[in-house]
Amino acid sequence: MINDELLNKYIDNELTEVELKELTEALKKDKEAQIKLKALQLTDEVLRKMEITPAPQNFTESFMKKIITVPSVHKEKISYFFVAVISFFAVAIIGVLGFSFSKIDITTSSLGDNNQYVQKTKEVFSGGLSQINSIFNNDNMLLIGAGLTFVLLISGYFIIENHKNFKEKLNRFSH
Repeated sequence: MINDELLNKYIDNELTEVELKELTEALKKDKEAQIKLKALQLTDEVLRKMEITPAPQNFTESFMKKIITVPSVHKEKISYFFVAVISFFAVAIIGVLGFSFSKIDITTSSLGDNNQYVQKTKEVFSGGLSQINSIFNNDNMLLIGAGLTFVLLISGYFIIENHKNFKEKLNRFSH
């Protein structure tokens, strides 16, 4: 099989006699390889005729100084979405805890007897569970599910956008 590497070795006269014979025989049979060889020979000829202009003496140092001193053009975009989502869940948890504690009505008379305290706690939690159960009825679950789906869709959108921005920054950095 004739590849570019073999053709480049042919142009640079780096083939052994055996490889040279095999290549010339293969070239006689393969028109595409002949066209590729002519293109590579033309490219080699043009490159050899090009005038090479040397870079100035301090080119690398001065260029690196310019790169370092150029101020950053891109301003970082701050996304507060994740902070908002975490804050929302924190407020929701605090709200549920506050609601639970507000339902516990401990008076000084009930603290005297441990049995009364345990009984009062059971009553509060059983009442709280029935209230929580009423929250999660069919209509409310539909609304909660729709709200969570909406939050997930928005979260997915922002995650994808942040990923795109990261890829752009990575491409700018690598090029």
